[in-house]
Amino acid sequence: MKVAIDISQVIYGTGVSVYVRNIVTELLSVDKKNSYLLYGGSLRRKKELYAFTNNLEGNFTSKILSLSPSLAHVLWNQLHALKAESLIGKFDVLHTSDWAEPSSNAFKVTTIHDITPLLYPKDTHPSIVNVHMQKFAHVKRETDRIIVPTHATKEDIVGLGIPEARIRVIPEALDPHFLVDSKSSPTTNRNTLGINGEYILMVGTAPRKNIDRAIKSFNSLNESGVDTLVIVGNGESMSQRIKYTGHLPAEKLVSLYKGARALFYPSLYEGFGLPILEAFASDIPVITSDRGAMKEVSKGAAILVDPLNIESMTEGLKEALIHSDRYVKKGTARLKDFSWKKAAEKTLLVYEESQ
Repeated sequence: MKVAIDISQVIYGTGVSVYVRNIVTELLSVDKKNSYLLYGGSLRRKKELYAFTNNLEGNFTSKILSLSPSLAHVLWNQLHALKAESLIGKFDVLHTSDWAEPSSNAFKVTTIHDITPLLYPKDTHPSIVNVHMQKFAHVKRETDRIIVPTHATKEDIVGLGIPEARIRVIPEALDPHFLVDSKSSPTTNRNTLGINGEYILMVGTAPRKNIDRAIKSFNSLNESGVDTLVIVGNGESMSQRIKYTGHLPAEKLVSLYKGARALFYPSLYEGFGLPILEAFASDIPVITSDRGAMKEVSKGAAILVDPLNIESMTEGLKEALIHSDRYVKKGTARLKDFSWKKAAEKTLLVYEESQ
């Protein structure tokens, strides 16, 4: 069996990039029977795609196309006429990524990490909403199997008309790069970013991250010993107690986790919630939402709060600061339930459903 996998997203530094990089690496490691065709498209960043494939080991060939994301969208989402085989050759299974959905004669598999653009179109750039709407329409009509990272996401896409029988839940995992010791210490990060004293960490500034309520609940803390709420991402602060870092390289983000008192993650919606695992790996407690993927991924190892209730969120912060050790131990144990090897083995079983 030959499996074609779209690796285009591996270069963008997103959660989807983490998924593509790790699932491909582990599939090549665990699967000694089948062959793989790794294809990807870019105009200006082809060298990065070549760099990724050059560092892989296993039974694969690669096909890097001069195909930008916008052109891939037009070709495969809008026109949806040219079959993938005509550009990359023959294969038995096609596993598509986050962006483009080509037509194909093969058994089709796609991974849907979340459906944020479909659930929150007003909070997403119109062009991205358009891409995902068109891709989803093809997936709904043609795709044989759909992989999702949580049962919560499964319920979301069932609600949009995907038959449950076509969906397979395969949890994702922590990027191994996150476990590599950072060269910069938490103290260095405090000095570089202008952070004074103890801090609680938030990751992401999209509207669904619930920033306004998070800030209000943090400001309600009294005599907590925590000076700052540090938010990774861009934003404007009206208080010295709130610090936005802008975009951070992976090394600084790892160090920032390690220096935090807790991760505050009261998101309104996630497909998986990778920062929860990152906090578990950093030995800090997690406060997150009592719903959806966040509740599913944390599974008793985090403090759950109502993300629409300021008082509930404030109480969750207090609980994390008072009983930090208790939740750190739970997080360490929960982290062991996630691995890319398990994800790859389950994904391989999905491919074998084509036979």
